[in-house]
Amino acid sequence: ALLAARCGRAVVLVTALADDPAAARLAALLTAEGVSLHALTLDGPTPEKVRLRSGGRTLLRLDRGGEPARCGQPAAPALGALADADVILVSDYGRGVARQPALRAAIAQARAPVVWDPHPRGPAPVAGARLATPNEAEVRHLIGAAHDQDRLAAAIRGARELRRRWRSGAVAVTMGGAGALLSHAGPAPLVVPPPARVDGDSCGAGDRFAAAAAAALADGA
Repeated sequence: ALLAARCGRAVVLVTALADDPAAARLAALLTAEGVSLHALTLDGPTPEKVRLRSGGRTLLRLDRGGEPARCGQPAAPALGALADADVILVSDYGRGVARQPALRAAIAQARAPVVWDPHPRGPAPVAGARLATPNEAEVRHLIGAAHDQDRLAAAIRGARELRRRWRSGAVAVTMGGAGALLSHAGPAPLVVPPPARVDGDSCGAGDRFAAAAAAALADGA
């Protein structure tokens, strides 16, 4: 949400927030960045990931409140935002929001293209999503690939299987420094190398990829 908002996009975030200081802080930070927030109730604590960093690299991460929790029903403004969106990006972190029945129904019925960033603990994307963006580890987990299988072969087989299973328009497997592999309706998958090598912490690279793809689809790509 922040990446898209900082690129000048009008961003609406539908999520679940607990009644605790961390959620209040998060809401304030998002609002200050220009993100319109529609919050569902959450019966567990707000998850926090505290990263201890040095020289631009993460040395240690301390997680709090990471267990899945029940979220409440979305209000009419949240459902209306999905109906009016130019594109919908679902970033599933396996905590239950992507399973919420009313939200899933609204996403499936929306006129906008859907980009779905899946999670092994989350549900399958809604049928007909324009693009799904799992990473290599998620693909191997979802299809049960052997760890000694050739990297590219596993990505190709996994992307094809998930595209068939999910009935998605395309599946892009993000592969870190090797770029991404796109499986679509064409006869052969497309391997796209990264445009540049960037040293440092790669945390958030997959989120940036999904946000960029969603923005391109909103513009008619």
